[in-house]
Amino acid sequence: MTILHPIKTQGKVETILVNPRKVGDEFTTERVEQLEATFEGFVGEARHAGLTSLSDVRYRKQYADKTPIRNTRQISIISVEDMADVAATLGVSSIEPEWLGANLLVSGIPEFSKIPPSTRLIFSSGAEIGLESTASAGQMPTTEFLLTGNVSREGGDLLVRAGLIRRADLKVLWSERYVEGTKGQSITHIQDTISSEIATAIGQQYGYALRDVRSHRLGDRHDPNLRGFACVASAQIYRRTYNRDEYQSVRDCLEATVLEDLDYVRAWAMLAYLRNDAARFGHEKYLSRGEAFDLARQAATRAVDENPNDPAALANLAIRYAVVGRFSEAVPAMQNAIDRSVAPPPFYFHVLSADHLIKEEWPAMLSAAERASADGWSFSQAMLAIANARLSNRWAAQKALNRMAELDPALADDPRTWLEGHNYNQVLVEAIVAGLSEARAVVTE
Repeated sequence: MTILHPIKTQGKVETILVNPRKVGDEFTTERVEQLEATFEGFVGEARHAGLTSLSDVRYRKQYADKTPIRNTRQISIISVEDMADVAATLGVSSIEPEWLGANLLVSGIPEFSKIPPSTRLIFSSGAEIGLESTASAGQMPTTEFLLTGNVSREGGDLLVRAGLIRRADLKVLWSERYVEGTKGQSITHIQDTISSEIATAIGQQYGYALRDVRSHRLGDRHDPNLRGFACVASAQIYRRTYNRDEYQSVRDCLEATVLEDLDYVRAWAMLAYLRNDAARFGHEKYLSRGEAFDLARQAATRAVDENPNDPAALANLAIRYAVVGRFSEAVPAMQNAIDRSVAPPPFYFHVLSADHLIKEEWPAMLSAAERASADGWSFSQAMLAIANARLSNRWAAQKALNRMAELDPALADDPRTWLEGHNYNQVLVEAIVAGLSEARAVVTE
């Protein structure tokens, strides 16, 4: 049995609220001076309180609709500090707790919304509220560590904070703060650094944390949920290395996963990448390149159909459209993915810069190419060189051409062969080849 260690963090209850209305869509709460708390929740709270509740869409994989289950959502608590951060992000002066249907507004507890499950709030009256995970037993693997952190902006800087806590004793094993752009750190570089630090802190080589999940740590290898999770983890590892020897086993695993779990969005999205790689790298033995790309697009479309609000699924579909030159469909999908992302990955902007190139929209192309260049890819430098040359930024064009040659001599020496080898649409190939030729002419004048 885990020993509970008290933490000397003190907070203050600022406001108490209840919603006395049992029916209707009105979920806002009303302020009260005091109330009585029982094991069912707050007396007078009609929407949250009760020992049991009826299952809804959150539990559709576990129970039939409206099955009576234990109520783990009896009280809604928010903090003054978190609401201030949200208000600042939204650009509004304040957010009132009753607007969100909250029951308690507290202050003085740092990052209140990120405190771990099983935390107990003990009040001066002796009353106690236990915060529990809403996941049912068996829904996910038992975890030994808790990753905390946040992403925020200060001025023009994107800040990332991360920390690792051991659940057994709540000891902080590692924490760090990163700033995008500092010492050449892109978002993907920061993500890799965090992964490496976590793996080091728990005594594993980088990359083996995910491998551990997919091989040694799965208690029931026949559980389709865990097996699917492991398949997606394997695909993420493959996508870092493109190891040819791993491709087929990862592809087969994902194909089986989407047959077992038809609405697993991330599995469909990763399968789209793997099917696309079959056409790009010659893994496909039976289908033509066009047929293989169509198969990849079907997976990407399925991912979006299952969750049209998932940025990764939207971006995946956008890339599939861009590969075959359907930019009229690719751009809106990618813009939607960007709009739904707190910090869009740099590669999201490649589709936009390519579209601007074809349309000869040079300032817009430069803006998109600059955002995309944070990924450190040679293709980004090619797009930067073209855009800067067209805008008569000779020095910047020369810098981008030099960087492209350092990163990828093959692209610099023979861009047409390189682009066709990556199966780019022919219209885009011609535009890039012509653009690089023009850039070289500009810098040699």
